[in-house]
Amino acid sequence: MRKDRTKYFVLPRVVVFVYHRDKLLLIEKSIEDEEGNSTPIFYPIGGHVEPGEDIKNACIREVYEETGIDNSSPKLKALIYNTGFDNYQIILFIFRLYVNDDFSKESKEGRLKWIELSKLSKTNVFKDVEIFHNSMEKSEENEILFGTSVFKDFNLMEVVINQKKLF
Repeated sequence: MRKDRTKYFVLPRVVVFVYHRDKLLLIEKSIEDEEGNSTPIFYPIGGHVEPGEDIKNACIREVYEETGIDNSSPKLKALIYNTGFDNYQIILFIFRLYVNDDFSKESKEGRLKWIELSKLSKTNVFKDVEIFHNSMEKSEENEILFGTSVFKDFNLMEVVINQKKLF
């Protein structure tokens, strides 16, 4: 009889922090609680990596699907092992992308909104989004960050980046 290996199943996801000057592009989606109540929340651009898909190509595809930005050149900035988020284990491949204008486009994935970086802490985002942004801002240009984030019931419990506990 084979051992249950589901504890080793990990979902790969790409997350893209899209910047224009002092603004970050986020997409509004909703999360449901156990009673089925929906709460709007903003996420960075991103999504699942399709089976057999190259990580960077997944990033470029998600940027195009959610924003219409074509021919983007995102740069890998972080690899984060996320546990406990909706009972999944997830590897986040976090990219950074700078664009030349703050276009506004309708997206079938959700409502796009440019958030001034000075207002990020007042925006309804998962707490780790602000931590990841701040960590990337403090990092060297070509530095890749490594870390973990732990959730319980959609609540952030801990973030460690480059062996430093940040939350």
